[in-house]
Amino acid sequence: MCLYPLGVKADTIAYLSYGKLWVYEAGKSRLVGDAQFVDVKWYKKPTVAAVHAGNIELVDTTNGRSEKLTSIGNIRNILVLPDKKKIVFSRLTGDATECAWQHEICSVSITDKKITRIRKLWVVGDVVLEWTIIGDKVYYLSKIDADDQLVVPRSVLMQLDLSTAKVKSLYTTKQGNEFLTICRSWDQTKIVILGYEFQIRFRYDRENDVTYQESVEGSERFYIAQLKLPKPRLTISHRFGQDFPVDRIGGALGSCMLSDGSLVFGTRNFSYEDSGAVHESSRLYRFSFESGETTQIANGYRPDAISE
Repeated sequence: MCLYPLGVKADTIAYLSYGKLWVYEAGKSRLVGDAQFVDVKWYKKPTVAAVHAGNIELVDTTNGRSEKLTSIGNIRNILVLPDKKKIVFSRLTGDATECAWQHEICSVSITDKKITRIRKLWVVGDVVLEWTIIGDKVYYLSKIDADDQLVVPRSVLMQLDLSTAKVKSLYTTKQGNEFLTICRSWDQTKIVILGYEFQIRFRYDRENDVTYQESVEGSERFYIAQLKLPKPRLTISHRFGQDFPVDRIGGALGSCMLSDGSLVFGTRNFSYEDSGAVHESSRLYRFSFESGETTQIANGYRPDAISE
C-alpha cells in the first residue's frame, strides 16, 4: 500500500505501540526501541524526542541510541518548538483535586540542557494528553464540569502563550460534543480536531426534576473538524458512519497531519472483564480528506510525522 501520491514528498511517522517506539516509512513499520516510552515527537530526522522513565531523551531512529536531556523526572508529554532549539514539556507536580492535576509547564534547551519554568496549569487528568504548538502558542484540551457527577462534561480548547505565560480559553463545546485529539494543520493556520457528538439522556426523580445527565451508548457520531485561527471558528469537515473504528471509552490518542493533507490518528480499544477494562489493541489510521476513506496503517498511537 502506498500512502503518498506521486509528487508529494514522503512523510516518516514516529509512533508508540504498547510503549515501544516505531517508525513508519514507505509503507513499512520498523521497531526502533523496546523501552517503555510515553510520548514521542520528531526533533530533526532521523532523531526524535521521546519521554522514557519520566525524562526526555533524544533517540536516533536509525540505531536506537539515545541521549538523555533531563533528569528532573515526572515528565509526561512534550512538544518540540519550531526553531528546534527547545522542547516544551508538561510535568506532574503531585498536587491534585478530585478531578484535576497540577502540571508544571517547562522548556529545556537542547544545546545546554537548561530548564526554564513557564507556569503551572490545572488540567483534568494526570496527563496533558492532547496538545499542539503553532509559533509561540501552545493549544491543549481540558474539560469543564468534570467534577460534577450530574452533568456531562464539555471540552475546552485552551491557549498558552509561551512569550507571556498567559492562558485563555479559545473554544468550548456544547454538551454532547467532545474533542478527542488535536493537531496543527500543515500550513499552521488551523487546529484539526477529531471529536464526537452523542445524545444526552436525562434522569428524573419522583418530583420530575432532573437528577443527572448521561451519554446514550451507541449514539456517538465521530467527526473531523477544523478550527480556524486566530479568531476561532469551527467547521465540520467530515462525519463518519457508525462503523468508525474508535472505542468511545478508550478513545483516540494522538494525531498529526501529513504533507499530502491526510490525517493520521491513533486509537485504543478495550475489552471488558469482571475486573474492569483491559487494553486490547491500539491502531494507527490514516484518513484521506479527498476520498473520505479511513485505512489502518499500523498498530499504535501517539503519531508524529516529519516530511523529507
